[in-house]
Amino acid sequence: MMIDYVLAVDIRSDAVSVSVVNKDGEWYFRRKKHYSERTGLQVLACIRDQIAIVDEQARDNGIAVRYAGVSVPGIYNDVTGEIWAPNIPGWRKFPIREKLIELFPPKTSIHIMADRCCCILGETWQGNAKGIRNMVYLHIGAGIYAGLLVDGQILRGNDHIAGAAGWTALSPSFHPEYRTSGFLEYHASGNGLVKIAKDLINNAPGYEGVLLSKGEQLNMQDIFNAYKERDTIAISIINQAIQFWGMAIANMISLLNPEKVIIGGSLFGPATQFISRIREEMAKWSQPYCLKSVSLEPTTLGGSGSLIGAARLAFIESLDV
Repeated sequence: MMIDYVLAVDIRSDAVSVSVVNKDGEWYFRRKKHYSERTGLQVLACIRDQIAIVDEQARDNGIAVRYAGVSVPGIYNDVTGEIWAPNIPGWRKFPIREKLIELFPPKTSIHIMADRCCCILGETWQGNAKGIRNMVYLHIGAGIYAGLLVDGQILRGNDHIAGAAGWTALSPSFHPEYRTSGFLEYHASGNGLVKIAKDLINNAPGYEGVLLSKGEQLNMQDIFNAYKERDTIAISIINQAIQFWGMAIANMISLLNPEKVIIGGSLFGPATQFISRIREEMAKWSQPYCLKSVSLEPTTLGGSGSLIGAARLAFIESLDV
């Protein structure tokens, strides 16, 4: 028998979100807190505090939560309970399952999954992929990764790293920096586009566009704003990103034959305006029969997909006991 409420926790490299969620996907007592500092133990302390606040609010309203789902960044090994999340100092082969158990109320059944897998659960439960058995969720934000659903099963891979889409190679020319981020992430993630913009500005002595005044504070939104103003560097960067996004998606379509590719992350968002152009680029490179049966759509869940997926994970696990 399905329980009525679960606790959902979405751990990211810069913030944690916590909420009670009911079996219809409705939120209660939702909180989001950015970390004041990002060392491993300080992140855990922030997570502990937010869980305690939400749990107390739930109990004050007569809701006792016994199951929790947790979405974690990076690579999570559900055999060892360890995580590799390089954007949180100290979280390399970090025993996250052991540490999280200590943060929840006693007798809470805790279930953990990587964020890209939770995004799949979120989309198939409350998002753009209800009833879908073959899909790709492509996250394009500060980094790039993909959740993969094949014949109703989430692919994790031998080392639980399946979906490392940032390492998609789209050029025979190798740059040493690709070793740490991968080609696609280097050229077409949020962090990558900002870095490329700064390099172009520094190497264009005659450039006098709107991005020049931003200096080291330049961010992704500045590039989108400059694109609207027809800034030459912004146009060049975004046009190349659209090409790389389309090519990478085409490779996934030809390899996996999904029914849907859903694209999300902090760039989509503002880059949703380019979906039709990404489709055009994707169509050039995709296997023709695979292309006929696939749709490319932006997420409808905003930045909540992994939190919704964490809730879904808890509900699924509650049925297995």
